[in-house]
This record gives sequence, structure tokens and C-alpha cells, in this order.
Amino acid sequence: MDILLQRLQKIYGSNLKTDVRLSEYTKIGIGGLAKYFLPCNNIESFNSAINTAQKNNISFLALRYDEDILIVSQAINKLIIFLLAPDNNQPKLINLFVPVVIDKEIEKILINKGFTDLANKKELSPNDIFLRMGLVDKVFGGLKQMPTSPNTAINFQQATIDDVVIMSSYLKQQVRDKLGIQLKDNYKFIDENN
Repeated sequence: MDILLQRLQKIYGSNLKTDVRLSEYTKIGIGGLAKYFLPCNNIESFNSAINTAQKNNISFLALRYDEDILIVSQAINKLIIFLLAPDNNQPKLINLFVPVVIDKEIEKILINKGFTDLANKKELSPNDIFLRMGLVDKVFGGLKQMPTSPNTAINFQQATIDDVVIMSSYLKQQVRDKLGIQLKDNYKFIDENN
């Protein structure tokens, strides 16, 4: 038995799990293996587990079910402290892009492209952009845009990180080429080091 496992079991007891597939817990249903996994059912136990890890100088990642994250490592060999979803039977979704702040330059672009009704807002929803441009119902591998909310993609058939990156790149390029607006990713990549 490895030394870190012994130490973690002493601190966290039977709550600690080993060799857990993160894809079963992440919002999008994509993720590698967590060598050491501490599931937390509520925010209090999540915060307590983080404080305990910090007090004991344990290297860890704190992740939540509601984050748009993509785990890029095949395996993470440090402690994962994970806040579980209240209901793990939810569809596996990811929100691709953050809203675009409408400044004078974006306002001018929208007016020139005939989107005057969108130019008067403070923020521009990627959903509005995709619906106006007909960028809906796109499928890349096991990932598909939601029909009425195309900024949200659903993992309907074992989607991979590549599927997310390809869909995201395609949508960004279409918006950039046709509107001159650069979308920013909403999700973040997680690996062993962050």
C-alpha cells in the first residue's frame, strides 16, 4: 500500500475512495481516473475536507459537480475532493461560452449585421448568436447542441474532450468569420497541476 493512501485513509477514513472514474461525476460526463477520491454530499463537508487537506499539507484538487470542467489527464494521482450533485441522474451538459459584453465596437458590429435588437443589451448571449446564425443542432462525435439552447451541449454518446474542443472551435470560427466577434470559452481544462 502506498504511503499517501495510508495517510489519506488515516485522515478521511472510509469516505476515501480509490481509482474512481471522474466521468461518472463531472457535469459533462468526461474525465479520467482519480487515484484518490473524496466525495462530499454537501458544501459543509466539502469545505471541511478542503480545510483538512490544507492543514495536513496534502496536495489536492477541489472540484464541483456544477463546474464546466474538462479533465485532460488520463489519471490524477493527487486527492480529488469532489462536491457531488444532489441528483446524479441529470443529463451530462456543458455550457460552451460566456456571454459577450457589448461595448461600442460590438454594438457597431451588431447594428451593421442587422442585429439591432441585440445591440441595445449589456451582454449578448451565445444562444442568441447561434439561433440568429442558424448554428443549431450541430453534432460532433458524442456531443450535440441542445436545440433551444445551442450554447449548451449534451454528452449523448460517450463524448470526448476532443468532441468538445472541435465543436467549440467550429462555433467560434463561424461567429468570428461571419460577425467578427470572438467568443470566450466557459469551460476550463483540469489536469494534475491545477
